[in-house]
Order: sequence, then structure tokens, then C-alpha cells
Amino acid sequence: MNTINKWEYSMATKLIILILTIFGTFLVGNVNYMPVLFIGLCCNFMVQRKFKILKMYIPFYLVLSIIRWLSRTYLFTIIGFSEFYVFMFWWLTPIFMAMHDVVTTSPGIISVFLSKMRVPKTFILGVLVTCRFIPTVRFAVKGVKESMYNRDLTGSKNFILHPVKTYEYVLVPMLMMSINTADQLSASAVVRGIEAPCKRGSYYCDNKGLKDFIGITIIIFMFCYLLCRGGLK
Repeated sequence: MNTINKWEYSMATKLIILILTIFGTFLVGNVNYMPVLFIGLCCNFMVQRKFKILKMYIPFYLVLSIIRWLSRTYLFTIIGFSEFYVFMFWWLTPIFMAMHDVVTTSPGIISVFLSKMRVPKTFILGVLVTCRFIPTVRFAVKGVKESMYNRDLTGSKNFILHPVKTYEYVLVPMLMMSINTADQLSASAVVRGIEAPCKRGSYYCDNKGLKDFIGITIIIFMFCYLLCRGGLK
């Protein structure tokens, strides 16, 4: 059995963290204690050695926190940008983080976990296609950018002199790739035996261990602290 990241939580642990994060976000009365959940999720990412994700979310959350604090304290406003959207992104960031950890899990681990839960195969197929759709489209966008760069279509001169053609060079390939992506992912899942009646396995380890106990302990502690200090709605 091969393991990509031996510190990564099992699928069950990730779902428990996601559920507690959702309940904590929507049940807490005082939203000013929401950074508690954010800190807990950052600790869980540190345990899993997922520092790249932390580098993405920590600056994002800090910027939103600063803008929110300035808007409340000094009546700081950004023209054309509502404070409501700042609050919504700031408030929902912990859920985005927990969901990110679930969605970026290997499709093999997800399918094995759902098979053990006796989930219908049609639902498993839909979940796998959904989880892999965005990464596949991102890869397609990267391919379009590289193709345009090789043909010298990404220069500022082309954007200014031929904006319609430049837009067309991006739009048409993306539309065609988006149409074919879902079909290709569905066919890939079928080829890999998603419809097979036998018990499914995986090349990746999804065993529960001390790391999962640490992760659940962290999120439960943060969840209880959040509700005790922030109260219920």
C-alpha cells in the first residue's frame, strides 16, 4: 500500500471536522469568536503537513479580518465593494478550509469510504465527478494559456488591438473542454470499476491512527470553546 502523505487524516476524520465546523459556524451567537475555528483548522493542517494550503488561507483571512476591523472601527469603506461580502467570506472561511480538505482527498480514498458506507454507486459516481471536475478544468485552463503563449497571443498588444479574437481564443477551447470534461470523468470512473459489484479497495492508506485522534481532539476542543464563549443563537 502506497501513502502520499502519512500524516493526512482519514476520510471519516475529515468529515467529522467538516460537520463540526459547519455546526459551529451557524450555531455560534457571537461571530467575533469565529477565529477560534480558523485557528483550530490551521492546527489541523499543520498536523497534516499541508503548509501550502496554510500559505493560501492565512493571508486571505488576515486581509479580510483587517478590512472588517477597519470598516467597523474607522468607517473604512471600499468603493464598489460591500462590507457584507467581506463579512460573508470572513465568516465562511473555516467552512471553505474544511471543505477544501475533503475535496482534495484522493478519489480512490473517497470511493472506498463511500463504498464501505454502502452508498449507492450512482451517488459515488456523482461525487467523484464533482470532486475531479474543478482540477480537470484548471488543468485545461493551464493548457489553453500555454497554447496561447506559444502562439504569441498573450501579449498586451494582442489584447489591445484584437480583444475579440483574444477572447475567442480563450472562450471556444474552454467551452469545448467543459462539455467533454464531465463525460470523460464519468467514463474514467466506469473504466476504473465504479460499477463493479465486488468490494472496492485502494492503493492509498486510509487507516485511522494517532493523527486522527489529535485532529478530532483539536476540533472538538475548539468547537466547545467557541460555543461556550460565543453562546448559541
